[in-house]
Amino acid sequence: MFFLPIGDAPNPRGFRPWVMWAVLTLNVAVYLLYTLPLGQIPVDSMDPRLWQLHLPVGLGAVSAWDVLVWERGFRPFAPSLADAFTSMFMHGGLGHLAGNMLFLWIYGDNVEHRLGRLGAVVVYLGTGLAAVAGHAALSPSSPLPMIGASGAVSGLLGVYFVLFPHNQVRAALGLFPFFFRVIHLPARWVLGAYLVLDNLLPVLFGAEGPVAYGAHIGGFVSGAGVAWLVARRGEAQAVSAQALTPMERVIRALQAGEIDVAAAEGSVVSPEALGALPVSALTPLATALASRGEAARALGALRFALLRGGSDADAARLHLTSGVILLKAGDEGAATQQLLRVTAVAPESAEAEAARRLLPELLGARGGR
Repeated sequence: MFFLPIGDAPNPRGFRPWVMWAVLTLNVAVYLLYTLPLGQIPVDSMDPRLWQLHLPVGLGAVSAWDVLVWERGFRPFAPSLADAFTSMFMHGGLGHLAGNMLFLWIYGDNVEHRLGRLGAVVVYLGTGLAAVAGHAALSPSSPLPMIGASGAVSGLLGVYFVLFPHNQVRAALGLFPFFFRVIHLPARWVLGAYLVLDNLLPVLFGAEGPVAYGAHIGGFVSGAGVAWLVARRGEAQAVSAQALTPMERVIRALQAGEIDVAAAEGSVVSPEALGALPVSALTPLATALASRGEAARALGALRFALLRGGSDADAARLHLTSGVILLKAGDEGAATQQLLRVTAVAPESAEAEAARRLLPELLGARGGR
């Protein structure tokens, strides 16, 4: 019987997880450029490197890849920060690589979308180091090298477990050759089983073998811890945002470049208060407000900004925005007056050029009525 995760839902629409794709590509490249070719190159049993690295001989042919694993894999017996990093991108075989990359592919995009590009890099490498520490804690005197991305990938799983509690995992379930079906399960069930059944229980019962259970546990727990901090920070920001006045939320959204959010918050703010905003922020906000059906509020805010006074360039921009809003609202007469004021206030400006492109059609239409 087999159980194999093959996808998850929901996924961020239109998002390209460049960081996770880069990590996946790097792991595959290391396998194709080093693991496969070096695995075909035998090393003489008298090679002094075998003895310097304490690499066991006499158990079969030793390849150049075996030597590289002992040189660059992480060994708790002789710990090295450089080896901790290089070991994350080395795999012992195609099955080892495929399993780790499958989990990276399934869960990595949501994590990168939530944490951002830089956050994804920091968490991947950071939890990978935590995984190495977990392995060293359980096997402090082991001379055997640990390689593979599973520790860092487990860190992503820990992040996913905390930040996406309602997601579903799509998995293939079968008993060859009798039946096969695809099922959907809560992500936390699948990831919880990975942590407990596949790692914690084997450690508790003293299982031995090639699996670095400590690395998996260390990566998962550290990833969950990071995600918990991220979630707490998000909750604190939400509470802080709720304590702000609508105008303060408008300003915060504008500073973040979130014009649509600012317009939604501004729909309950007086035109006079909005008119106190800098012209560079007010004009796009007024346009967004008008598109939400708040043309009167937008025009009022622009009018208060004009009454406040300012440079000719600011006045031209305010008149142009007013004219475009009025034009879209169907008030051609008022729109024409606003556009004419643009050309009068700042005749050589870019705003005046934009107004002149709109005026001929408007003046012709009014003259024909």
